[in-house]
Amino acid sequence: MGVTTQFDMVGGTTRYGLFDDFLGAVINPLFGGVSTNSGTAAIVVAQEDGVVGLITGATNGNYSLLTTGLNYKANSGGMVMEAGVAPITNLTGQDIFVGFTDTVGGESPFTLSGVTLTSNATDAVGLLWSSAGTASANWYAVSVKGDADGSVTPITTNALVAGTFQAIRVEVNTNGDAYFFINGTQVGMDNLASARGQTGRLNAITTTVAMTPIAANATNTGSAARTAHVDYMYVQKGRKN
Repeated sequence: MGVTTQFDMVGGTTRYGLFDDFLGAVINPLFGGVSTNSGTAAIVVAQEDGVVGLITGATNGNYSLLTTGLNYKANSGGMVMEAGVAPITNLTGQDIFVGFTDTVGGESPFTLSGVTLTSNATDAVGLLWSSAGTASANWYAVSVKGDADGSVTPITTNALVAGTFQAIRVEVNTNGDAYFFINGTQVGMDNLASARGQTGRLNAITTTVAMTPIAANATNTGSAARTAHVDYMYVQKGRKN
């Protein structure tokens, strides 16, 4: 993929992880694809290195997403997910979200209009790109905790380019503080947090809510189907037992 990844997580607790590079004919059954209307559930695309295609239908609010299960809670030693993602069709009429959310299907966690965030999830955190956002080529750090939306923080670097993959990483510590990375570099540092001497978003989510990692692709206009590719997905958390 040609970007820096960081398949590790600092911490002394016992941990487990899940990784899929999407090689072969089918997706690892531990991952699942969900779609609405005429969208296509996540499918393996036959190309070098293996990718999953997230292909929407043409109508507004139509989506395709890749998840695992509601097996992750921040209070059990923290959690992290990373995925290599790229918009494929163009940079119009589309939303892409990478992070954690509290449901495995039935919704794309966030939408954005200008700088106004709408959360469909009750608890979720991650990086959102939306062609309907004010900075329509850039990511935004977003979150919702207990149905209360957090701030919308634009990432002024790492503009998206159609067909170019970026490594999107979200870490959440046991306090629910979130840290965001693109291509191995920390971004979106909007609040001071003490953990690991970093800065990130304090109290981004409810730490006791079961969550799933997600990569979601959605249309925000009714113009045409939109495609995004996921090159890999990596997830890790502390073990409760």
